[in-house]
Amino acid sequence: MLLTLISEVGYHGAVGAFVAYLIGRRYLPEKKLFLFMFLGVIAGIAPDLTLIFEFAGGVLSSITDLPVLEFLGVRLYFMGHSIFVAPAFSLGIAVLIRPIFPELTLKIRWMSMFFSIVIGHLFMDFLDNGLPLFFPITYDRDIGLNVLNGSDGFLVLSFSVLFALILVLHKTGRQKWAPKLIIVGVVLLASYGGVREMSKTQMTKQLSEQYPGDKVYIEAGSGNPFSSRLWHYEIRTNSDDFIFIIYGEGSFSNLNESEQERLFSTDNGYTLLLRKIKIEDQLYLIGIPYNIDESSYNFDVGKEDLLVYEAEEESEELKRIEGEEKDSLLNELPSLSNEAILFEKQDVTIKGIDPIEE
Repeated sequence: MLLTLISEVGYHGAVGAFVAYLIGRRYLPEKKLFLFMFLGVIAGIAPDLTLIFEFAGGVLSSITDLPVLEFLGVRLYFMGHSIFVAPAFSLGIAVLIRPIFPELTLKIRWMSMFFSIVIGHLFMDFLDNGLPLFFPITYDRDIGLNVLNGSDGFLVLSFSVLFALILVLHKTGRQKWAPKLIIVGVVLLASYGGVREMSKTQMTKQLSEQYPGDKVYIEAGSGNPFSSRLWHYEIRTNSDDFIFIIYGEGSFSNLNESEQERLFSTDNGYTLLLRKIKIEDQLYLIGIPYNIDESSYNFDVGKEDLLVYEAEEESEELKRIEGEEKDSLLNELPSLSNEAILFEKQDVTIKGIDPIEE
């Protein structure tokens, strides 16, 4: 929770403060300008304060068994992130701060808070994992470029340092350098965003070439720009190998195929593929149950947990194998050649089959 708060202030709040500073420095003395920048921080993070309503609506809905409460909570969150609501939202803030800044006209206060919200929050959300930008015209809450991450360590640190430097410059009477620091921040954001977009384009190209004709979705993953999990991707396949969904992660330029989660659909729901093998021209799929709502599964499983299916490639049907036939097939796994194993998920240990590392 504390890390999330720090990220919000460093990511949205710092940008909101930059905007408030650029407008307020022409009209306010130094002491009041600091306070105005602080209000820019508040405006920059304000749309995410509506997450409280979404969370509270979900909790109250589960307690009272009234789905309408969750519905209202989500809609309040949507309103806080809508470009159509931002003018009224910022006007409310502008009216409330009038006693603190009587020397500013309503227009100046309104425009300052409006652009602190739009640039500091809505625009930054548009660059990362998206937002319900056009609510209530559309209820899509993921409108955005999916290039950045709101907890990106590089951006949070960079914006926080620039924000602190601006405060120091004002304290030491070197205000003229502050706009130049803001320009540095804009250049950093544009350059970093451009590099991330280049990485995403490269990742999209690799996946499109590997899975032609399939739907590919990519979004920013880790907040660490050097992480091997920089991107999350999802592929909805139309292929004839029984795999329906593929989840995976990638670094700046490489796919982590060994850690992919490949799912196939059966009468028992979604199943995570652990092994795909071929014995005497017969294809078999071996997996475990997968909770698609929580994106979770067991990492340590035994033979009794495995679901084994015989794949009929001509009819594209899966036949469940149980009992002695299942045991006989599983007993063959350790002795199979590499050619017979078409796919193997290595981060799941099957007790009694996989060797246990000491």
